[in-house]
Amino acid sequence: MKTAELINNLLDRADGSLDHLKLHYGPLIRYVITPILHDERDREEVFSDILIRVWDRIDQYDPKSGSWTNWLSTIARNAAIDRVRRNPPVSAELTETIPALNSNPEQELLRKERQRELYAALNSLDTSDKALFYRKYYYRQRQP
Repeated sequence: MKTAELINNLLDRADGSLDHLKLHYGPLIRYVITPILHDERDREEVFSDILIRVWDRIDQYDPKSGSWTNWLSTIARNAAIDRVRRNPPVSAELTETIPALNSNPEQELLRKERQRELYAALNSLDTSDKALFYRKYYYRQRQP
């Protein structure tokens, strides 16, 4: 089944479209969430949540804004990170780099400034270095 056909089937709420999504894009979803979620039970629950999110939000997908795999990867990554935020590892310690919930305007200004600097640095990288950066820090992949 082609991607456009799958998207149309999801939009039409066709029977079996979630099964096709799971069959054709399940490996991509698992590839994205596995480095973020270390517990197999969490991965399975988040995988199911992702399928439901795609089903519920398929009408928000706009091919003009980006590719299908980017959209799907973003949903998967965000769902996995949401799970980690809701259930942080017990051994995690708070550090100075974790922002306070009640940040003030000065802290917000500094955060935005660091964000602009990061985007500028990313834009200066060549394609292979950018891909490496995203794999390491965006998708949280580790070396084998």
